[in-house]
Amino acid sequence: MERSRKTRQRAGGTQLPSEYFGKSSGRYFPTGDVALKPGNTAYGEYVPKSYGVIRHTSQGMETGPNLATYPYSSNTQTGGFSSPYDTIVNPETNRKVSLSTRKGKRVLKNYLNSLQ
Repeated sequence: MERSRKTRQRAGGTQLPSEYFGKSSGRYFPTGDVALKPGNTAYGEYVPKSYGVIRHTSQGMETGPNLATYPYSSNTQTGGFSSPYDTIVNPETNRKVSLSTRKGKRVLKNYLNSLQ
């Protein structure tokens, strides 16, 4: 099927760094530069590997992926809390539905109406 010539690309494409054109963006550093040395996060030492690492800690050996964002991490553990009051079970599907969605609010409203 031949594409219409009236359509054109609206987004996407590849953006090349200014170094490609012979200019300096200031975003690249030479090998071994201090700016490339990773620091610590709220979860421990940052090790830039996507598949995880094995660390020797005071509790023994720990393994797992890096959980924190780097750089600009706050060094404070965040997230991980979910209240049991954030969801309701939809009686039609027996699945949990978030109360912050339209469907969740509808299920809650129907439940409250059935109690009256």
